[in-house]
Amino acid sequence: MTIARFKVWILAPMTIAVLLGLVCWWVFLNHQAMVEARKAMARLLEQSRNYRQQVLSEKIDLLRAHAGHLARDPQLIGAWRHRDREALFAHTAPIAALLRDFSITHFYLVEPDRTVFLRPYNPGKIGGMIERHTMLEAAAGRPGHGLEMGSSGTLTLRYVIPWQQQGELLGFIELGMETDFLLQEISAALQVEIVSVIRKKFTSRENFAAGRGKFGFSGHWDDFPDLVVAHQSLADLPAGLRSWLAGGHEPHAGPIKFFSHHQGRLWWSGIIHQKDAAGRDVADLVILYDVSDLMATFRRCTCGHLGLAGLIFGALLILLRTSTRWAERKVDRALEEVRHQATHDQLTGLPNRELFVDRLHQMLNRAAREEQALAVLHLDLDNFKAVNNSYGQASGDMILRLIARRLQESLRSDDTVARFGGDEFIILLSELQDCRQGGGVARKILAIFENPITADNLPPIHIGASLGISCFPDDGRDGEVLIPQAEMAMYQAKRAGRGCYAFFDEELNSSVQDDLLIHSRLKAALAAGRLELHYQPQVTVNNGRISGVEALLRWQDDELGSVSPARFIPVAEASGLIIPLGEWVLNTACRQLAAWHQAGFKLRIAVNLSPHQFRQPELVGYLSSMLAATGAPARLLELEITETAAMADIGTSSSQLMALSNLGVSIALDDFGTGHSCLAYLNILPLDTIKIDRGFIRDLALEESKRIIIPAVLGMARHLGLQVVAEGVETEEQLAFIREHGCDTYQGWLFARALPAGQLEEMLNRYGGHQ
Repeated sequence: MTIARFKVWILAPMTIAVLLGLVCWWVFLNHQAMVEARKAMARLLEQSRNYRQQVLSEKIDLLRAHAGHLARDPQLIGAWRHRDREALFAHTAPIAALLRDFSITHFYLVEPDRTVFLRPYNPGKIGGMIERHTMLEAAAGRPGHGLEMGSSGTLTLRYVIPWQQQGELLGFIELGMETDFLLQEISAALQVEIVSVIRKKFTSRENFAAGRGKFGFSGHWDDFPDLVVAHQSLADLPAGLRSWLAGGHEPHAGPIKFFSHHQGRLWWSGIIHQKDAAGRDVADLVILYDVSDLMATFRRCTCGHLGLAGLIFGALLILLRTSTRWAERKVDRALEEVRHQATHDQLTGLPNRELFVDRLHQMLNRAAREEQALAVLHLDLDNFKAVNNSYGQASGDMILRLIARRLQESLRSDDTVARFGGDEFIILLSELQDCRQGGGVARKILAIFENPITADNLPPIHIGASLGISCFPDDGRDGEVLIPQAEMAMYQAKRAGRGCYAFFDEELNSSVQDDLLIHSRLKAALAAGRLELHYQPQVTVNNGRISGVEALLRWQDDELGSVSPARFIPVAEASGLIIPLGEWVLNTACRQLAAWHQAGFKLRIAVNLSPHQFRQPELVGYLSSMLAATGAPARLLELEITETAAMADIGTSSSQLMALSNLGVSIALDDFGTGHSCLAYLNILPLDTIKIDRGFIRDLALEESKRIIIPAVLGMARHLGLQVVAEGVETEEQLAFIREHGCDTYQGWLFARALPAGQLEEMLNRYGGHQ
C-alpha cells in the first residue's frame, strides 16, 4: 500500500475518527461536569433550606420561652386585670428593652376580642383588630406561630399564645421578629448570593414603598409584572433570573434550578418557597452560586489531558481514561471544598455550628440506643477582647488557631470540638458511662490554659477560660435543649470567678434571666450616666481629722431601686462590663479629685481596681492619660488592689504595680488577711498602705485570735514603713483597741457612711481636709 493510499484509506479516517472521538468525549465530559455540578448545587440548596428552617425553629423556641415567661408574670397579670395602661407600660418597658436585645421587634398585649390594648414598643398607638392567621389560631385555644406578611412588605415571624389563668382567658400575648436576618446568615454561612422576591398579590404598592424606605429594598414595584424584588446581594441580576421573574413564576410549579450567564460568569440558581402561617406561598428566596471557577477548573484539566491524548494515538484509551479519572478527582476535591467551607469555620478549620448540631443529633440517637451518657461543654475565653485590643486582630486570630489546636490535641478522636464564633467553642463528649465524667475532661481542658500562649513576635500571653457542662440524659434529650443549657452553665462558671467549670442546674434558668436584666439595666445606666460615686471618710486616729476618702460605686435604678454592688459587680465581671465600668469610676474620681484640689482640699481619694481591670495591659497608659486630662494630682490618688488579685501572679503583679507607682499614685493592699499571701512578698511589692479587712475588726469582741493578729499586723506594717487603715470600725470599743495599738487611720459607720460629694464637703469644713 502506498503512502498516499495509507493516508487516504487508513490515516485520514483514523485521524477523523480520533478527532470525532475526542469531540464526543469532550461533550460527554462537559455534560458530566454539568450533571455533577447540578447534584452538588442541589445539595447546597437543601442545606440552605435546612439552615433556614433550623434558624426559624430556634427563633420560634425563643419566642415561645419569652411568651410563656410573660404569661406567668404575676405583676403583669395584676396590672392587666385592672387594665391599668400606665402600670402595664411601666412594667413592660424594661422587658421590651430586654426583648429587643434578642431581636424581638413586635410585642402586643391583646384583649380577648383580639383588639390590641397595648404595644410596648409603640404605646401611643392604641386599638386595632388583629385578623392574622396566627391570632386566629390562638383564638381557637392553641398557640399560633409562623410567618406573616407585614405592613411594610416584609415577612415577620410571629408567635401568639392564649393568655389563660385557671381556665380564664385573660387575652393574648403576641411576640414577633423580622426575618431579614435570615438572608445575611444564609449568605455568610454558605457563601452564596441571595435574591428575595415577594408576590405582589400578598402586599401593596404602598406597603412595599414603606418597606423600601424602612429597610432599603433593592427593587422597584414596576420592574416585573407579578413579583417584586425586596433584597438582592448582587448589583445586577443575571439575565436568566430576570427572565424567570418577568414570567411570573407560580409556586405550584415546584423548585426551579437553572444555570445562567452574567458578566462572563456562570451562575447556578435555586428557589426556596416561603410559606406564611396560612400555608400560602407569599415569597421566594433565590439562591445564586458562582460555579464559573469550578467549571473552568474542570475544563482546563480536561483540555490539557485530551490534547495530550490526541498526540499519542497508540495510548489513546489509556490516556483518556487516566485524564478522565484525574479530572473527576479534581472536581470531587472542588466539590468537597465547597462542602467543607459550608460546614467548617474558615479561621480555625474546626466544625461550625451546623456540622456540630448534625453530629450532636447523630450521637444523641446512638447514645439513646446504647444507653450511654453524653456531655456538651460550652467554652468561652476570659477577657479575650483585651488581647485583640492590645495586640491587634491578626494576632488574636493566630491565638485562636493555637487554642483550637490545643483543644483538639486534648480530646479523644471520637470527640468533637467546634467554634461557634468569636471566642466561643463547644465540645461534644460521647460514649460516657456517667455524665460527671465531663468534669474530668473539663479539668483537662482548663489545664491547657495554665501555660501561656507563645507565638512569633508576641510576648507570652496568659488566657483563661470558663466552661459550662450539660448532660444527656440528665439535663435534656435533644440538642436544642443541651446547647443553651451548657451556655447558661458557662455563665455560672464566670460568676464563680472564671477559670473554672460548672454543671447545668435548673436554678440557672431564673438566675440567668435575672443576670440578663441586671446586665441590660446596668449597661443602660452606664451609657446614660445614671451611676454615682459616694465617698466614705478615712479618719486619722490620733486627731479625728479626715485625711482621705474611699470612692464607692452606687446605682439607683428606676425599676430595680437601689441595687447593691454585691449584686451587680459579679454580673459586670462575668460579662466583661467591669472594664468600662472601672474606667468610668476612675474618670469620675479623678475629676472629683481635681475639683477638690482646686477648691483647697488636700484630700486623698482611694479607688478600687477589680482583678480584671488590674490585669489590663493598657491600664497604666489609660491612667496616665486620665490624670493628664483631668488635672488630678497623682500623689493624692490611691489605687486599691485586693490581696488575692495581687498574689495570683506575683511577677506580673509586681511589674504592674511598679509601673503604676512610677506615675506617682500610691498603692494600697485591700482586704489584707483574707487571702493566701506570703508575708515576704509585702517587702517586694511597691505598697504604701495595707487595709485590715473589716472581718477582723468586727470579731474583736468575739475571737481572741483577732485581738492577737491585729497588733501583729500593725507592728509588721510599722517595721516595713507602711500606713495601715482599719476598715469597718463601728463601735467606740473597736476604735479604742486600734488606737491603743498604734493604727494610723480608720473608716467605718462609727464616723460616717459613704456620702455624695456635696454632703461630704460640708463634713470636710468641720473635720479638716483643707490645705
